[in-house]
Amino acid sequence: MTAVDEGCIVHDRKYLSKFHGAINQLRRTNQFNRFTLKLLPKRCCSCQ
Repeated sequence: MTAVDEGCIVHDRKYLSKFHGAINQLRRTNQFNRFTLKLLPKRCCSCQ
């Protein structure tokens, strides 16, 4: 999780493509089910 002053890794445009790239990489490994990956942005968001 990033600090508040660094910006949200889910909603900040600067980090958004990196976040989606990491999610896609996790999806390809099949280590997590789709439900877990769908909830991940809500769990790691520092702006909530």
